[in-house]
Amino acid sequence: MSTTADLLAARPQLRPDVVLGAAQQRGPARVHLVRLLADDRSMEIGAKEYFVLARLDGTRSLAQIGEEYTSEFGTVLAQANWGQILGTLHRRGLLSGTGAAARPGPVVRPPDRGLGTAVPLVREPSTLLDSVLRWSRVAFTPWLAVPVLAAVALMVTVVVGRVGELADQAAPVLHHPGALLLVGALTWVTTALHELAHGVAARRYGVPVLEIGIRWLPPLLMPYCRTDGYLYLPRRRSHVTIAAAGIVVELALLLPVFAVWWWWTPSGRSLELVAALLLCGTAHALVNVLPVPPLDGYKALSHALGLTDYAQHSLGFVRLAARREPQARAYPRWVRAAYVAYAAVLGLVVAAAVAGMVALLLVAGHAWVDSWGRAVALLAAVLVALLAVAACASVLVRRRRRRGRRPRPLASQPGRRVRGGAEQTAPRYRPKHARSRPALELDGVVKSYGGRRAVDGVTLTVESGEFVGLLGPNGAGKTTLVEIAVGLRRADRGQVAVLGEPMGPRSPALLARIGLQTQTAAFFVRLTAREHLRTVAALYGVGREAADDALRLVGLEDVADTRAERLSGGQQQRLAIATALVHDPDLVFLDEPTASLDPQARRELWSVLRSLHAAGRTVVYTTHHLDEAEALCDRVAIMASGSVVALGAPHELIEDAALPTRLVVPRTALTPEQACTLPGVASASLQGPSVVIETHDSPAVLEELDRIVGRYGVQTRPPTLEDVYLHCIGSEPVT
Repeated sequence: MSTTADLLAARPQLRPDVVLGAAQQRGPARVHLVRLLADDRSMEIGAKEYFVLARLDGTRSLAQIGEEYTSEFGTVLAQANWGQILGTLHRRGLLSGTGAAARPGPVVRPPDRGLGTAVPLVREPSTLLDSVLRWSRVAFTPWLAVPVLAAVALMVTVVVGRVGELADQAAPVLHHPGALLLVGALTWVTTALHELAHGVAARRYGVPVLEIGIRWLPPLLMPYCRTDGYLYLPRRRSHVTIAAAGIVVELALLLPVFAVWWWWTPSGRSLELVAALLLCGTAHALVNVLPVPPLDGYKALSHALGLTDYAQHSLGFVRLAARREPQARAYPRWVRAAYVAYAAVLGLVVAAAVAGMVALLLVAGHAWVDSWGRAVALLAAVLVALLAVAACASVLVRRRRRRGRRPRPLASQPGRRVRGGAEQTAPRYRPKHARSRPALELDGVVKSYGGRRAVDGVTLTVESGEFVGLLGPNGAGKTTLVEIAVGLRRADRGQVAVLGEPMGPRSPALLARIGLQTQTAAFFVRLTAREHLRTVAALYGVGREAADDALRLVGLEDVADTRAERLSGGQQQRLAIATALVHDPDLVFLDEPTASLDPQARRELWSVLRSLHAAGRTVVYTTHHLDEAEALCDRVAIMASGSVVALGAPHELIEDAALPTRLVVPRTALTPEQACTLPGVASASLQGPSVVIETHDSPAVLEELDRIVGRYGVQTRPPTLEDVYLHCIGSEPVT
């Protein structure tokens, strides 16, 4: 193993095909998307992980990156941390030389989730769009884009200001089917070019285009363009450009029509056609500007603010704020303002649509309304119709995705999150909702069975939004404590409060807000996994779709129609967790949730638990996996003989224990007696083929060992939560 100086002097570099996306806000969490182009893998990382990855360019040393990291976050990355970070990056194949070289490969086409029947028209859309981009690249230069945008703004201002005059001029077209068909055909062509513009803009930034075609949704025949992965681009400006390109091109195509109408002023049938085309084209483009999903204006606004699923999270946050839920405080202040503002704007759009419908009815019933009234009524009718289509499309797409296999969020995909390990001096834990009522309060709780105390005077407070682990050997009282907290057992003495209310046996007022997964799972007899969850959901008064969401969350979609008793042990464990989560509880108790899972399944479940925590849920769980508790928990409580013997954040417990670092060298290199003579060595012992040295001054001992056995002959094992656990319960650490 290299010395500290050698490690910190290293200048690792990411693979050239690793793409780091711009920062995005998903609810209260700040995330970055990462994609490996060569093997089409993606993952999601946090702000700290992104800070490190963005600087692994082969020019900075780890020491320089560590100094910048300390300046930014106020914490230190030590040698052990760097070893964990680089090991994780190597296993994920992110470092140069650890994965496939960047190479062009077949474009992976995700399944189409749109409405109607999609008919692709172009075999290789990216090739076609690249050729279009070669002669249209000048359109992306400022000296052409700025004048065009100014001209478009002028056109829209004039059209809106003279909409009554335009409506009067265009009205006769309604009585001529041929002219009306021509206007509709030209508007359809501009819509097709609108979609093509999205593809050209995507190719401008190197984003693959999956399909260009026509979607048949009776009675409509609509052009479409599907791109893939532009959210992985590192700049938000490119996201906004791709989303808004269609609107800009559609309005720019109307500039010649506007010039003819404004300056040359044709007469007769020509005037009617020009006015109708200008009015319909402008109305169609402006409706797309509205911040309503799935319109382009909504996407552009979301990308400009860096807020994913803007509408969904806005409405969710407003509900939390209206009910004064403590989870609402986990959102950054600017995100709260953006969500409230969007909810208000959405309300105004809906109110405008309703007002437009009322105006349309009034116009239909009163012949005395002037041309302005007819124009407003016509525009309102178009607006209401398009909004209704957009709303219906959004609802139908969501339902279709729920019925099918909806992709999980990247944060909950197995093996997708890059973690750099615990930091040496991480900031002291602060509860997210310190001013709100604690989610769980235990004060002097005692429970005895015969003459043995299973729980002996436990006092513990769990704050809202906190992730707390209960650790301890078998018989330490963990399960009994959980059963008392959820009301399955009554404490002999002490007070128990859950979500601010006293917990009695089976308190009906609190059951709907609590989720529980017990060690021994029980399911409804002869029901499939989906049927079981739908039954549980019905008991809690939630919809059937909640069962499908819970199945996706724990990765049981493939066996959803298998009877529960025929599932494997690990699958039954996941189904038990889904049962605890199906009604979306505020406080979740999980009793050894990963006990029956294999290592891969256990890691997959970690992503589920992290997503629950990120969503503001309070989680209390018991486990025997110390690495799991160290990776997931805000705090851990170590129990022994019914009492809490240690409580705190994992890094605090490790730091406060002041346990020695263990250095492992081959027994052929030196004897324990020789090791004890080295300066800084506290003890040395022979364990199998190795000599284990304990020291509180590892740099000094490493220098001596480097001289004796060489830089690659030493393994460093810093103290872990497992060492603290064994120290607290009185067992010897195992190397």
